[in-house]
Amino acid sequence: MRLDRSWFRPTRRQNRLLVMAVVALGVLLCLHWGHHHVPRARRLFNVDIIQARRSVNNPIYNDMSAFENSEADPCIAYFDKLASLSSDGDILDLEAIHSHTYNIALYKRSRWVREQERALRHQMKEEGKRERWGPKHDAIIRQKFLDDSMQLINHEKQIIRSINHMRIYNRCFVDRTSGSNRGDLIEKKLYPWINNALPTFKSWNGKILEEGKVPVVDARKVFDESGTAIQRLKKMSNGKGIVIPILPSQFRKQQIEEIQGLIRVLRANKNTLPIQIVYRKEDLNQDEMNLLISSARTEIRRFPYSYEWFHKTEYGEDVEVKFMSSRDYPKQDLWFVDTSGILNEKQHPHIRRSPLFVTHTFAITLAAIFNSFEEYILLLSSFILLKQDIQSTFNDPEYLKYGLRFFKSRSDYDSKQRKSPPGFRELSSLIRGYLMPSKEDCKIFGLHERSGDSPSSRIFDHDFQSLQDPTVMVINKSKVLSGLLLSANLQLYPLLHGRFPVAKEEVNPEYFWLGQEIAGTNAKVNFNQPSAVVAGIQTPLQNRDFKLVTASHEMCSSSWAQLDPQDESQLMYVTSHQLENYYSGRITFRQDIASKYTSKEKVLKEQEDGTRVEVEEENTNTVEKLDRNPLFMEEIFRPIDLLKPIIEEDYREPRQSWYKQSNFGHDNDHPLWCAYDIVGSPNIQERGLIIPISEKLQARYNFLVEVHMYKLEALDD
Repeated sequence: MRLDRSWFRPTRRQNRLLVMAVVALGVLLCLHWGHHHVPRARRLFNVDIIQARRSVNNPIYNDMSAFENSEADPCIAYFDKLASLSSDGDILDLEAIHSHTYNIALYKRSRWVREQERALRHQMKEEGKRERWGPKHDAIIRQKFLDDSMQLINHEKQIIRSINHMRIYNRCFVDRTSGSNRGDLIEKKLYPWINNALPTFKSWNGKILEEGKVPVVDARKVFDESGTAIQRLKKMSNGKGIVIPILPSQFRKQQIEEIQGLIRVLRANKNTLPIQIVYRKEDLNQDEMNLLISSARTEIRRFPYSYEWFHKTEYGEDVEVKFMSSRDYPKQDLWFVDTSGILNEKQHPHIRRSPLFVTHTFAITLAAIFNSFEEYILLLSSFILLKQDIQSTFNDPEYLKYGLRFFKSRSDYDSKQRKSPPGFRELSSLIRGYLMPSKEDCKIFGLHERSGDSPSSRIFDHDFQSLQDPTVMVINKSKVLSGLLLSANLQLYPLLHGRFPVAKEEVNPEYFWLGQEIAGTNAKVNFNQPSAVVAGIQTPLQNRDFKLVTASHEMCSSSWAQLDPQDESQLMYVTSHQLENYYSGRITFRQDIASKYTSKEKVLKEQEDGTRVEVEEENTNTVEKLDRNPLFMEEIFRPIDLLKPIIEEDYREPRQSWYKQSNFGHDNDHPLWCAYDIVGSPNIQERGLIIPISEKLQARYNFLVEVHMYKLEALDD
C-alpha cells in the first residue's frame, strides 16, 4: 500500500520560506559562535544606564511639606535638608572626579563588548594562554560591564544632584540674599576650587591695590565686604569696562601682538572704558605687560595713510586733516588682574596637575567671573572693533532685560555631527533632560525652564556642535553670575566632554550659554539674531568654484564678522584671522589669494599700424588692494542659516551656505571659508543677503583694520 505524502509536500512559497528560515538560522549560529558577544550583550548585560538615570531625582523634594509655607524662606528649608542628607565631603569632589576614568563606549553596549573581548583575547595571547572562549570569559566581561556601568550610573547620579544643588545655591546666595546661615559652608562644598580671596589688581602705572580691594569705577556703589567669597566678589564689582583674557598659549608672542592691535583700535575709536587684562602669573611677564602698556599709553606721530580717506568721509572734503594724538588717540586706563591666587591649590593640590584648569576655555571663564566690573564686554585677542561707539552696546534693550548678549558662530553644516560617536546623543539627553531646571526649581525658587525655541535647539535637536562665537560677550555680572559659575563647574566633569569637548589650546564657548540655561536665571539666553557673516570683496565671477556655482555669488575669508545689534546694516567687529594667515610667513596663502582675485579681461589695444586688437589682460587691482589690507571690506554677505543641505539635482548650485576650503593656503591655522547667497536653486526664494558697505563705512572699517595691522610711530621716536 503506497502512502499518500501529498499532504506534507511543500508548496513553492513554503520552499522559499524554508530556505529563508535555514539561512536565518545559519546567520544566527554564525553570529552566536563567531561573534557571540553581540547577541549576548542584551541577555548577559541587563544593566541599562539610560533607564537607571530616569530614577534619579532631587531628594530634597521627596517631602514637599517644608516648602508649603509661603512666608518661610525656601532656601533655609532646602539647605537644612541638604545638610541632613549630605556627608562632610565636597559636593563637587575634585579628587574623586579626576581619580576615575569613564569609558564612554559603555553607552553603546555592543561596541563596548566587542572592545572588551578584543582586549581580553589580546591579553590571553600575550600571556601565552591557549584556551577556547567559554562561559568563564563571558563571566569576566559581564562582571566588568556591571562594575563599570554601576560606576558610570553613580557618576551620572552625582552630576545630576550636584548641578541641582549648585543651581539652588546660586539662586539663594548669588542671585539673592538668603537668611540661611549655611552659605559659606555650602559654597566651599560646591566650589572647592575657589579660594577665599579676590584677585590682585595692578594699574598701568605700577600701583598695586591692597589685598581684598578692587578698582573703583562707579563711586556711587556702596561697597560691602561681608559674605562668602562669591558674594563679596559680586558686591564689590562696579562700573563698566572691557575685559581681555590672556590665554595659556604656546604662541605668547603672537597673542601679545594681537592684543596690542586690539588696544590700538580701541584708542582709534576713542574708547573711554577702562580695560582689565586678566591673567595667571605663568602666562604674562613684566616685559609683556610693558608692551601692552606702551600700546595703551604711548602718544603717536600719525595714523596710517588710510586716515586721510577716513577723515574726508567722516568730516568732509574741506576739513583740514590735523592729527593730535591726545585728542584722536586717547590713552587707555589699563589694569592687570592676576587670578593666580583664586585657585584653592593648598587644599586641592590636584589643581596644579590637572589640565582642566589651564585650558583656554577655563581661562576665559575665570576672566568672566573675576574681573571687577559689574558690566563688561569680554574680548578675545582676535577682535577688531568696527562699531563707532562700543559703549552704546550696554544700552541695547535685550541686553538690559536679560543681562547678556552672546553672538552666534557661522551656521556652517560642517559643525553637524553626522555620525554620532558613543555617548554623543546619550550625553545630550543627560544634559537636556536632567541638568536643566526642574518644575520644582521653577515653582519654588522662581527659576525658568529651558525654552523649546531656544537657539540651543540647534545643538540638542539637530546635533550641531557649535552655536556661540567666543570673540565677544557682553555681560552684566550682577544678573548672570550664577550661570558663569556653573559654566566653570561644568568644565570640570570629564564625562561631559564627550558632548562638549575641552582641549588645552582650543576655545569651546558652548559652556557659556549652557551654564546660563542650566542656571535658569533668565527666561532665555540672549543671542544676536543673525549668525556670523563674512565681509570682504566678492570673488571675480570667473574665479568662483565652478564645481559648485553657476548663479550664486561667492565671498571668501578666513575671518568672520558680526552685524551690529543696533543696526544690522553695519558691522560691530571682524576677526583678525585673515591677517594672521596673510602675515604668518606662509607664502602659499598669499599666492592663493593672488590667484583667487586675479581676473582676466578683454581690452582693445592699439597696434603700431593704428588698428585696435582685442587682447586678454590680467586685472590685479583687487590683489593690490588686498596686499595693502588683506581684510579690505566692500560688501557683507549674510548667508542663510541651514539645518540641512538643499539638494536640487537640476541645478549646479551650492548645497550649503558655507564651504571650508581645506587646501587653500595649504591648510592654514585658520581655514578659508566661502559663503554663497544662492543655495540649492536660483528659484528658491530664500537667499542670503548681500549688503553693500557705503564709502564712509568702507573708509572707517579699513582704517581701523590698518590701525590693528601696523605698529604706529611713537611721538618721541
